[in-house]
Amino acid sequence: MKTDKGKTKGKKTKSVQGARYVTTVAVMAGLLVALKFALSFLPNVEVVTLLIAVFSVAWGIRYSLPATVVFCLVEMAIYGVAGWVLLYFIYWPSLAVIFFFLLRGKTGVMAIVLGAVVGGVFSMIFGVLSASVEILLVVGNVAYDKLGTFFVSYYVKGLWFDLVHVVSVVASMLVLYLPLVKVGCRVRDSLERSTQGEEESPSS
Repeated sequence: MKTDKGKTKGKKTKSVQGARYVTTVAVMAGLLVALKFALSFLPNVEVVTLLIAVFSVAWGIRYSLPATVVFCLVEMAIYGVAGWVLLYFIYWPSLAVIFFFLLRGKTGVMAIVLGAVVGGVFSMIFGVLSASVEILLVVGNVAYDKLGTFFVSYYVKGLWFDLVHVVSVVASMLVLYLPLVKVGCRVRDSLERSTQGEEESPSS
């Protein structure tokens, strides 16, 4: 009889943990979508990079990676399929992985500076990847010896927006990264204590 109760309790615990995991990932993805939309009136100003860094460090890649994938899927559902979809599915999940491995365990000024540098560098790479995706889309319509010129002209045309992107990401990382990581860790710890409390409470 005790074994049956133990199995039932174990199943209930796994069910609660699974539901909380799915809910947490959904909330993270929702924040990415909502805040991207909220700042959409400012060209290339975004806090998606900041949030992915916070999720990766405070919650781990188990949460941040699926959240970025869901974010990309929702964006595709909203705006349709175009060349940027390939860019998004390469860039944002990769950023989650890199933030996780480079920033975990880092604290204080080192964490802030490293986060700002990584965010800034990847914001520059975003522009290069965007131009590269456009190259793939025009292959066959543009002579091969003109692809280099097309790439340079496309990249230079969007250089101002790339600079705005870099500045906005670096500024947000310098000012908000550490406070948000602390908040994220507190929320994570609170949920973990709540789950442990439910596991230890007697079953009805």
